[in-house]
Amino acid sequence: MKPMVILDAIKLAAIAFLSMLLGLLQPSPSPAITGSFEPVDDMWAANDKSKPASPTKAFLQERSHHGSRTPATFEDLTIVVYTFLDDYGRESVNLTFGDLDRAARRVAATLQQDANLKKGDRVMLAYPPGLDFAMGFWGCLYAGAIGIPVYPPYPGTLVKDLPKFNRMVADSGAKVILTNRTYYMATQLATAKSYFSGSVSWPKDIQWFSTDAIADDMDMCYTDVECSFDDLAFFQYSSGSTSEPKAVMVSYGNVNAQLKVWVAIRETDTMVSWVPSYHDMGLVVFILAPASTGARCVSMSPLSFIKDPALWMRTASKYKATQICAPNFGYALAARKTTKAQAAKLDLRHLRQSLCAAEPIRIESLNAFTETFAPAGFNPKTYGCGYGLAEATLAATGPDPYNPKEPVVFVAKKNALEQHKKAQRAPADHPAVDTMTLVGCGTLRPTFKVIIVDPETHEQLPDCRVGEIWIQGES
Repeated sequence: MKPMVILDAIKLAAIAFLSMLLGLLQPSPSPAITGSFEPVDDMWAANDKSKPASPTKAFLQERSHHGSRTPATFEDLTIVVYTFLDDYGRESVNLTFGDLDRAARRVAATLQQDANLKKGDRVMLAYPPGLDFAMGFWGCLYAGAIGIPVYPPYPGTLVKDLPKFNRMVADSGAKVILTNRTYYMATQLATAKSYFSGSVSWPKDIQWFSTDAIADDMDMCYTDVECSFDDLAFFQYSSGSTSEPKAVMVSYGNVNAQLKVWVAIRETDTMVSWVPSYHDMGLVVFILAPASTGARCVSMSPLSFIKDPALWMRTASKYKATQICAPNFGYALAARKTTKAQAAKLDLRHLRQSLCAAEPIRIESLNAFTETFAPAGFNPKTYGCGYGLAEATLAATGPDPYNPKEPVVFVAKKNALEQHKKAQRAPADHPAVDTMTLVGCGTLRPTFKVIIVDPETHEQLPDCRVGEIWIQGES
């Protein structure tokens, strides 16, 4: 796959995360959907009680929602939650929970005082890869503002990227754009270069703030904001793969329900990611889930991964990663670009979950990854194939984290599937040209219900029929 194709995939793929949980409130039930549903999968009910309570989660709740200035323990403040690597895999930034809290307060105070924003105002988050995004995102939440993660227009292709960005700003009603100094200066230089051609036009009448330029003592000016489960936490733009991208409104209640999907993540876990933070997979799995569970996320730029795909698993080996997550093409690229000699030096025995979602999953990609990294101790039972969408905050289906299994494969008759919308298993001697291999996407996550309906009549279809997916759930 060529680099530009990969870049486009990163920009557009979305499957489709904030640990500001309000313990005193209960999420309201979702409105009923007409039709019958299978019972919601509650496989975690018994296991959830045995999961260790997260002091960091309690710390964030206390700090964020009750105005406490005293964390439970000093150690809570010094736990590293986010690490960002440079192109060579070296640590460039580490953020502890204390760092994150202070940074979020600085950003929130700036939004409150300098931008004069109120609870519920919208803020565009346009950051290049790095941890500035996390600080800006949390700052929006602390301020009660609605953060809107977006792909930042590339300064070298503003003519192509800016129209979409401008439409999102107008559509969302954003009053402020948050970024860092590096990106802001790059946009100004690119704008000046294109000024006389009239080909570049940024949004009008909107304030820009570089969050890495905020004074260190600004955190002392922060005013606590109370939020409920009904309040909106952020907007997540859909991928736009089937229509113009739409802003999905995600409430704190939606986030709380989605985080139930990730109860198997522990404080002792280490996650490794290259997925962009503006992508809902990157936001939920690698920004919100670590903060709510106390796990550590080690991340790198998507461009670092593209330049050196072997860096992903080298990092997983170095940090003894227990959790990874990426679209199908990420697994395929890592397998193709990692040599046998490189793989032999790795240790991937610590991996418990290797999640794959955000685009169609090909068993050939997973088999190639398994073959490449088997010498490093990779276990294919750690694969967790899932299906999600921005409208569900993220995951709707996925693996059972307490009962790992290799991916489920269904070899279907291609003609029956495509022409007659029926999933019929192909016998072993069936002509290969008339087969299509499908990879299962797990089972329903807690709080979700789903039915498959005829797109014309909206009647529920029987098993093994292709139709429209209707999903109901708290997230």
